[in-house]
Amino acid sequence: MKWIKNIILDIVITAALVVLAIFKFGWLELFMMFYTPLMVILKVAVFFNKSMIAAAAKQKDATPMWVMHLIYGINTFAMLFGEFWILAAEWGVIWLFSWLTDNKIKQSES
Repeated sequence: MKWIKNIILDIVITAALVVLAIFKFGWLELFMMFYTPLMVILKVAVFFNKSMIAAAAKQKDATPMWVMHLIYGINTFAMLFGEFWILAAEWGVIWLFSWLTDNKIKQSES
């Protein structure tokens, strides 16, 4: 359960995305339009960085992948619900690269 502290920011962002989908606050949309592409870049960079994959494979208190699927799924569907199509696509890419990275980590472990 040590991984819970690692996902606090993810939970806050998910809550903010749900609020954005429901209430459509302009300032929150601007924040997400800045934050989300940075996450895309981060996820893509991690996927292509062999040393980060190796470090992640050694990490014992990693967040379970089902939790990340849940969080990224909620984020993607919240943006679809709110009709923020570009943000939904970006969260879909984040979700995809998280899955691809997890598969790469599993392959490096075996």
